[in-house]
Amino acid sequence: MSNGMASCARIGIVGLGRMGERIGRAAIQLGHEIVATHDVVAEPFALATNPDLAAAPRVQTLDEFWRVPMDMVAIATHGPTHCPYLLEGIERGNRRFLVEKPLATSLAEARLAASAASAVGARVVVNHGRRYCGIYDALTTMDGSDEMGSLRSGILTMGAGGLGCMGIHFFDLFNRALGRPRSVYATLTSPRGVNPRGDEFTDPGGTVVISYEGGRRALIDMGDDVGVPGRMEFVYERGRVVIESELEPWRILRRPAASRELPTSRYGTPLEEVSMPDFRPCEIIYATSGAITDALSDGPTVSGIEVGVESMEVYCALRWSALTGAPASVPLPAEAEDIRYAIT
Repeated sequence: MSNGMASCARIGIVGLGRMGERIGRAAIQLGHEIVATHDVVAEPFALATNPDLAAAPRVQTLDEFWRVPMDMVAIATHGPTHCPYLLEGIERGNRRFLVEKPLATSLAEARLAASAASAVGARVVVNHGRRYCGIYDALTTMDGSDEMGSLRSGILTMGAGGLGCMGIHFFDLFNRALGRPRSVYATLTSPRGVNPRGDEFTDPGGTVVISYEGGRRALIDMGDDVGVPGRMEFVYERGRVVIESELEPWRILRRPAASRELPTSRYGTPLEEVSMPDFRPCEIIYATSGAITDALSDGPTVSGIEVGVESMEVYCALRWSALTGAPASVPLPAEAEDIRYAIT
């Protein structure tokens, strides 16, 4: 990423919950100035917990917010307002945005936002934070290596975080590692109790199988009947990467050199564990700092609006599959793209 803005940029934040606080904290640590904040909640989390943000200018209405000169706008509200606020910001003349995931509540809405941004040359970054953690580059670096062979599948098991809220992060990660989805099949589970983000949201968990070009596949199991931390495994022809915790060094297991050429049917061949060099965990402020820098840069985006559209496409495909009881081919029919989902 090339530096597109001065070292101290003027940043406005709309939405002052937990992610708004993290964006503000990261921006301040990077040396930027918070010139405007807005939230409809009288005493939002960010202002109650972060004195630096509490000291920043706060405006009471969106109209006041858009009148403040800003180099970048961070949209950290609930999902249904992401695209409306982005479109209003573009109309008001702003050209740099950091938008929380999910980008939209329907695929049609996501595509509309992407078209509007493209029409005026607005730079929109969608905060899929793992794209800013270099450790995940290791997954594609190992893909096709002599030691590991081709990456064939990715597996996530995790508790009830909602496929729209938490699952969409991993749809993006699997897209990044495995390529372009061809089809999605899903069965959904029923949430237990009220959504912690508000009873207006419905974000079921479930089991999702994503099929990619070349026979690659991903399995996401996030049932509402499970309450365990996330665990991932990436399986290669001759080895696997096991991520028990994203903040701790990964385990890399592979066939010894003498066994590499044995056929895959020799699945009982023992694996040896090798160390994970130069491990830096994907800590959330570190990742958020990368997203802010991306939005303020001028080079190719790391997690541009097209990334948000692609992850939203997987989500809408899984919901369409669950509705129809059959695998959903990508691209989706127009009627599937138009359905809005109450996710955040």
